[in-house]
Amino acid sequence: MRLTLRAQPQRFQPLGWARRVRRKLFGPYALLGRYRRHRDPNQERFFFGLLRECLEQGVVTESLLREEMERNHLRHDALQVLERTPSLAA
Repeated sequence: MRLTLRAQPQRFQPLGWARRVRRKLFGPYALLGRYRRHRDPNQERFFFGLLRECLEQGVVTESLLREEMERNHLRHDALQVLERTPSLAA
């Protein structure tokens, strides 16, 4: 006896079509909304503490951060958050 899985019939999926059209017209991240703060502020402080360390050690440059902000891969107030983020304790 051989068991095989049947493929599910394709259903009408307008939401998928709408997402595809949005990506074609506006790009992958357009119209997705705004940044929301993390519900745990310790996570945010930890991330920006690590990013600050990388910036101070030269692993990441400020120009790279600005490029990523232009691409919407990094929140636009990241440099201001970095200024007020304390260094991580060793």
